[in-house]
Amino acid sequence: MAKKSPSTRKSPASLCKLLGDEKRYEACKIFLKRKKPVVVGDIALALDMNPSAASHLLGKLHRAKVVTYKRDGREMRYSFAATPEARRIERIIRAT
Repeated sequence: MAKKSPSTRKSPASLCKLLGDEKRYEACKIFLKRKKPVVVGDIALALDMNPSAASHLLGKLHRAKVVTYKRDGREMRYSFAATPEARRIERIIRAT
């Protein structure tokens, strides 16, 4: 298996910046605690934010390859991704 080029891999600084936002950090912790996919409304409720803001936050995590989603009817179910970026985030969170 070929290594990914450095340009496609997230740098440690970019992952730290991603976790620098308290809401994104807390969302990642929720995904690690719950082993099942979570709907946007549940994340919004847990983080005390409106669903639109939660969806925006989850979009950032998805673009960073930290979460993945699956459409279930009208709902989007998010879960922690099985990517190197997600594993690095998990190690950071579990170490704190």
